[in-house]
Amino acid sequence: MRIFFITLLTVCLLTGCILAPYHVEVPQGNLVSKEMLAQLEPGMTPEQVKFIMGTPVLNTDITPDEWLYYYRNTVGGQATTEQTITLTFKNGLLSTINGESEFSEDDL
Repeated sequence: MRIFFITLLTVCLLTGCILAPYHVEVPQGNLVSKEMLAQLEPGMTPEQVKFIMGTPVLNTDITPDEWLYYYRNTVGGQATTEQTITLTFKNGLLSTINGESEFSEDDL
């Protein structure tokens, strides 16, 4: 009888681990809010943009006039949220802003 209860307890504990695994939330990149985007204006210098937005995820020597702000949140291996904001500079000044944000300052 004792072995039966130990076996039953072991099965119940193992079943609980299998049915409800813990999923780690993995946020990566720059989370950009609507308020941050609203502060950007064409004609701003890269220093002004960096003050508002922070350092971009991607800014290479190959495309120095294009800054990429990318954000992705993954829970349990599944992407739940993705956001891409691309800023383009011409003659050292901000010229275009591509992308939208669904986040507000309260989400940061």
